[in-house]
Amino acid sequence: MEKKYCSYGHSIAVIHRHIAAFINSKLKAEGLTYGYAIFLINISRNSGCSQKDLCARLMIDKTTTAKNIKKLESMGYIWREKDKDDQRFYHLYVTEQGEKVCSRVQEVLMQTSEILKRDMTVEQQEEAENILKRMESNICKKVCGEQHA
Repeated sequence: MEKKYCSYGHSIAVIHRHIAAFINSKLKAEGLTYGYAIFLINISRNSGCSQKDLCARLMIDKTTTAKNIKKLESMGYIWREKDKDDQRFYHLYVTEQGEKVCSRVQEVLMQTSEILKRDMTVEQQEEAENILKRMESNICKKVCGEQHA
């Protein structure tokens, strides 16, 4: 019997799209989508970061990053502060309202992880985590170079 070809990229893309759809449905009341939530969480975890920092961390282009930051700021979830030394540079912070929403985002991310781990033993969960981290490292090295690892 011939072994079927498995496209890891396809499987990962399908999982990603379903995760985004799940998160979108859960955060609709907060006015957030998966994309906005990822930016908000990253700003919360890296208080004072710049747009350039976010672009690098999330591997998202400057235009998309600027649009997401503008939207989150208009929603009252984040605020920007000019750098004291370079007036062209802004530091990003989460507002009090944004922190409350971050708690909800964290809750939804935990639900997502629980769904993904469902019906897996602890050993299988650890193995899946190790395999996914290895895959991430492999592709990052290829795209970003050996220094990334």
